[in-house]
Amino acid sequence: MVAPGRQKELFQVESVSYTTEKTGEEKQPEHLRHEYPLQDFSRRFKLDIEVINDESIKVTYTDGILRLSLPNREQAVKSPRQIAVA
Repeated sequence: MVAPGRQKELFQVESVSYTTEKTGEEKQPEHLRHEYPLQDFSRRFKLDIEVINDESIKVTYTDGILRLSLPNREQAVKSPRQIAVA
């Protein structure tokens, strides 16, 4: 997920969301063009806990990119099947 200019401490990973801190007086920088508005957002995904190992989920936020690593459970990984070409 591309989310430049955010503070990683404000992300909530239960449902990928970002909530801006509300302070008394908000200063709006004077930009000619603003590509990514800093507004609250939320994304929800339903995960199959029989396939995803929820204890090994890792989240990083670097250079404006939020990365979620959702590893499969070992029993969910299937070996490749060889298919004969007719």
